[in-house]
Amino acid sequence: EFLYSPAGVTVAGWDLVSGEVNTMGIGATNVPWLTAPYEGQRFLDINGDMLGGRLQTNIATVPGREYRVTYAYAWNPASPRNTTAEVRVLDQMQSLLTAALVSPPDGFPGVWATNIFNFTATTDQSILEIASRSAGVGTNLAAGVFFDAVLVEQVTVSIQQGIYIQPEEPLTPFRGENAFGDW
Repeated sequence: EFLYSPAGVTVAGWDLVSGEVNTMGIGATNVPWLTAPYEGQRFLDINGDMLGGRLQTNIATVPGREYRVTYAYAWNPASPRNTTAEVRVLDQMQSLLTAALVSPPDGFPGVWATNIFNFTATTDQSILEIASRSAGVGTNLAAGVFFDAVLVEQVTVSIQQGIYIQPEEPLTPFRGENAFGDW
């Protein structure tokens, strides 16, 4: 079972700005896909029926803070050759902050891999984009990279210097009762 989406629609909170995508469900465990979702009930084929897609979503960010992007991806066995995609982070002015090329290993359908990368926000809103970089071949021209479980979270900053322990008691030998008792 899959749902086709053309450019101009919103897919699960993401704007499809160009091309097409398919959202796949549990039915994708059948031939030719042989793939179950990484998590949940559905996953994304970045290529639709005839074209590669490009999705974008807005993320509220704080300038100067670091964020982590994680996602799962898999090879689409409906294409006899491996396809590629790219995950990009842009600022409000559409300037590229960072990008990750996604090229899943082929040969084993249904095997998901994960990727993690960080970026530092430069504006109060950033854009996360997933875009196809290639098409499938043959009768499955539109077979693209599968994506699932996309997450953006702020990285917790740990302070590496300036931390001091201030005990309540002085660091002098303990005074008190003899542990062996008074005999």
